[in-house]
Parts: sequence; structure tokens; C-alpha cells
Amino acid sequence: MAKDKLICICNCNRTMPLDAKALAAALKLDTAPNIANELCRGHMASFEAAVKNGGDLVVACTQEAPLFSEVDEE
Repeated sequence: MAKDKLICICNCNRTMPLDAKALAAALKLDTAPNIANELCRGHMASFEAAVKNGGDLVVACTQEAPLFSEVDEE
């Protein structure tokens, strides 16, 4: 995966156990990604900062996809 690609991953308020090191290995990342607990709510600032960065962004959340699209458009 390209190094300039930002990745936002959420464990949906700890309802899905996610292994950051395993994700890094699977995605061939140099470092383990940060995993948010509430990317769509309490950690929205992380998403907004990633959008403002202007590069490629991958968000691992399908439930709140409409919300992320709306914030991205703003």
C-alpha cells in the first residue's frame, strides 16, 4: 500500500477486536495503524485532519459511510 495513503480504522466502540500489528502486516504497512474507538463520533477530529491532509484516505467503516462522505464534502 502506498506510504502516502492515510488509513482510518475503527473498532466500533470496541465491539470488533482488531489487531493493529496484524493489519499492518496484511496491508504491508511500515507501522501499525491507529485504531479509533469512535471514529464517527468522539474521534471525528482524526478523520477531519486526515481529510484536510489532501492525500489518499482509506476509512474502514461501512456503517457510517454516509456520515464520512458528508463531512468530507464539507
